[in-house]
Amino acid sequence: MPTPSSELTAADVETTLCPKCSSRLVTEYAAVPWCERCEWNLDAFTPESPLGRVDRFVARLDHNLGYKLSTSLYQQLVGKTIQRPGVSPAYFGLLAISAVVLVISVGMAALGVYLVVAWPFLMKAVGLLLIGVAILFRPQVGSVRKLLREVDPLTEAEAPALFGLIRRVAAAVGAPMPHYLAVDADFNAFAGVVGITRRRVMCLGLPYLAIRRPQERVALIGHELGHFVNGDNHRSLAAQPALIAFATAADLIDPAGMLQSLRDAARSSGFLALVIPIALLIAPLMYAVRWLLLLAHLGVNVIGARESQRAEYYADDLAAQAAGSTAATASRDITLNAQGMVTVIGARARSREGAAGWRAGVEEARAGQAERLGRLRQWSLRREASIFASHPPSGLRVRMIQAAPHRDPAVVLTEAESAAIDAELAKYEERYRREIAQSW
Repeated sequence: MPTPSSELTAADVETTLCPKCSSRLVTEYAAVPWCERCEWNLDAFTPESPLGRVDRFVARLDHNLGYKLSTSLYQQLVGKTIQRPGVSPAYFGLLAISAVVLVISVGMAALGVYLVVAWPFLMKAVGLLLIGVAILFRPQVGSVRKLLREVDPLTEAEAPALFGLIRRVAAAVGAPMPHYLAVDADFNAFAGVVGITRRRVMCLGLPYLAIRRPQERVALIGHELGHFVNGDNHRSLAAQPALIAFATAADLIDPAGMLQSLRDAARSSGFLALVIPIALLIAPLMYAVRWLLLLAHLGVNVIGARESQRAEYYADDLAAQAAGSTAATASRDITLNAQGMVTVIGARARSREGAAGWRAGVEEARAGQAERLGRLRQWSLRREASIFASHPPSGLRVRMIQAAPHRDPAVVLTEAESAAIDAELAKYEERYRREIAQSW
């Protein structure tokens, strides 16, 4: 009799065969084993830390539903030509919820202004409270100025080779140039539209860019530019109120905080005995309403996350279009063991090595994990499963690229051109190296 999947441990890799195909089980990072051949037990729930009963139930539900939704979306899209996500029924649903939220917010703000202007002092306080609550539900447009204070903006005069590459990739994928380009010390990259004037911003983490081979840099830039044209409804300003409204409302009526404030006020005034029965009466209702709000938040974000995953697949497709399928796959594989790469770069930084040393260390790490690459891709399906995940699991993203017809690169970055980009960004290396050495 095979061991039940819920009872398997890493030690069972040596002794247990897959009950479906009789292959030897595999594992990574001492996780619950699975079958590499048929993926039996790959969906097993394995919490990273001990959890209480309720938290464990919620985490298991999040994992199981996230795994099913991500794999079903992949099955819907694989083997088909990836199109730019359009205006779907799900997006119309988000817009409808956003419209209701905005109407209520505007109504609260208008009532608040009326009370402040036309009513006595106590009602003015109520009016100010209504205005404050309405402000909490406003769309968060972000601030370009604040964002740029946290990174290092680049001009074309400072980085002509990098700007030239981005311009070539933008032309290849049909995307506009960013209004602002910046670098920082993160092992990440992002692109988005920020501010009331909706300015396009792209930021490339220097270590995230520096460790990549030339064509992988093309793939990274192609993917980030894709965020300007991939129709990601999850990032849409119009859909944003729907995605945050229910959680905001749940936080506002948090029973624990409100009842504690009520008890403190009653204790200081000597009326604690009167408050206890009121608290016992209203607490169950408040908790019930809060749970309903959190369930609504869960529902709309499940919809938003699936729409965002579609958009990510499209951005990956644009990366393959610009850099070629091979480079796009290799670029995506870097994220399979991001923490391992961060550890390598951090160790090199503490040894006073700059970008060249980071690259050398990462190349050694990549060579060391080459034999495990297939398992790491599979393991990402388990590790990254969540109904809130706006990105598909890395392994599914690789499969999607590989399932599409092979493409040669539309943009080729030579070693000399890549070295020119490194030279342009070299002035940031030492400062970032110190920051990485301290925090990674």
